[in-house]
Amino acid sequence: MELCINWLNRILFLKLLEGQLKSYHRAAKASTDTVEFLNIERIPGFGELNELFFEVLAKPIDLRDGQAALDFANIPYLNSSLFEASELEGKTIEISQLSPRLIMPTYSDTILKDEK
Repeated sequence: MELCINWLNRILFLKLLEGQLKSYHRAAKASTDTVEFLNIERIPGFGELNELFFEVLAKPIDLRDGQAALDFANIPYLNSSLFEASELEGKTIEISQLSPRLIMPTYSDTILKDEK
């Protein structure tokens, strides 16, 4: 549960950051297409999300390398512990190890009534 909360906190923060970048570019009458990065085209899977967390946001721009540096050139460096690998991730799994094909069964005592 702690891992899921950590991953969701990161994604929520990034969604807020993306919204701010879009509003700044809108105010400057520039295209907001270049600042949108949380979409299926830019991040099609968990591996790319992991790359965004640890190879882009956790590194200063001048220390980024490879395709991530090109794909996320407009994303600033966030000097924050939020994008450093947690101790729990070191002991268990990273988000890149998740598979989109796996389906978790619904908890038997859930209050949810159906799949929606």
